[in-house]
Amino acid sequence: MCSNEITYRSYWVAYFDLLGFRKRVERDQLDFVLHDYHEVLRAMEKETRRDVRTRWFSDTFLFYMLDDSKEPFIEIDKACRSFFHRMILKRIPLRGSLTVDRLYIESDDVLIGPALVEAYDYAERQDWLGFVLTPNVRERLKGDAADGESLYDLLCRHYYREYDVPVKSRRGSESSGRENLPACTMNFIRFDHGNQDLDEAKEILSALDDMEHMAIDESQSVRAKYERTKRFLLETVPGLSW
Repeated sequence: MCSNEITYRSYWVAYFDLLGFRKRVERDQLDFVLHDYHEVLRAMEKETRRDVRTRWFSDTFLFYMLDDSKEPFIEIDKACRSFFHRMILKRIPLRGSLTVDRLYIESDDVLIGPALVEAYDYAERQDWLGFVLTPNVRERLKGDAADGESLYDLLCRHYYREYDVPVKSRRGSESSGRENLPACTMNFIRFDHGNQDLDEAKEILSALDDMEHMAIDESQSVRAKYERTKRFLLETVPGLSW
């Protein structure tokens, strides 16, 4: 029996949307597609705590934590960056976002609320292959400063860059634009890794190039997503060239 009153709580919630999912399923046998997804999820789970909840249906992946404090954020952020990084290396194009907001959860089967709407919105609006933190997350992490450096500052030194992310037009708008957001540089997931290894960055660029070639029959607007993503890496990884 369902209560008439829905109780929301604040959670960390991430949403990922796969691009070209239908064509991938049509092109590849389904067992190969499923193998790639399960392999990435298994690797991600080994690197993070098991209390990062995962839901997957069709071309959508959801991650969330049943808490909105600092420690759960570190785990879900690590999981999301690992997932994004590994999917790109598998030549699986995607975009995603991580937010913090209110959510109603019923036995992990029903998820409703502003957190899911916002995570969906910031993922779907991106006009490239990217993973971003929403403004809600940026403000929350900036407020958690210790010794003059916030967790947000630490993340931006290693794994994110403030960037004018290409976004699709909102309903009623005549043109696409850009929005300044913390965008993931697809760096290695560990905090103690330091600067991004150039060989690793080149491997990511190679994966993006392969995906662009696989999209040769797509429209120019689709192929442009890959060019924007490669440009972002070239601009944000020191010493990287192509």
